[in-house]
Amino acid sequence: MEHVTMSSSGRQLLSPGGGVSDNSVADEAIVMLHNKWRTVWRLSVERKKLLQDIFDHLLEVRQFVGIVRLVCIVVFCPFPCAPSELLNAAAC
Repeated sequence: MEHVTMSSSGRQLLSPGGGVSDNSVADEAIVMLHNKWRTVWRLSVERKKLLQDIFDHLLEVRQFVGIVRLVCIVVFCPFPCAPSELLNAAAC
């Protein structure tokens, strides 16, 4: 048989058969909730690190592609270009 009592916050606390006090049930629930949120928080931190690593890698790739494009423009430009035109492939 369960015993229903009210906590100081106005919530109902259920305690199974007289062996477990109301406080221990509430404490267990708090600990379980805390552990769950700690796990969720840790997973979110790991995911944020992974996403940041992927973003940093994409920025490096973008920078590398820009350098390769500039080298290709300089090497394969059919006629000499002004330095300001090297950045604009359509100008060459």
